[in-house]
Amino acid sequence: MSDPDPDPTDPTRTIRRSLTRHLVTANPQPPADCADRAFAEAMIAHYEDSIATARLLRETRADALFAWLAEAIIASHERDLDMLRRWLESCDG
Repeated sequence: MSDPDPDPTDPTRTIRRSLTRHLVTANPQPPADCADRAFAEAMIAHYEDSIATARLLRETRADALFAWLAEAIIASHERDLDMLRRWLESCDG
């Protein structure tokens, strides 16, 4: 599997590589009763709030580190949101 972010200076690289490897290879299938639905819905709300906060940070701070951090959070959480929403759709389907 290729590294989703080859930047070796990225402090989140290791955890993102691990999570990406898990999400890509796990191919999560929902349980018959979708007992984890509440958790997924709570995580969606959390990610949406994090993205909104990161966008505000990006718009109000001139510091390059904050801009980089905001972009990293937005990109990561948008991927996670997509995965969680697809998982929830599979519960409904």
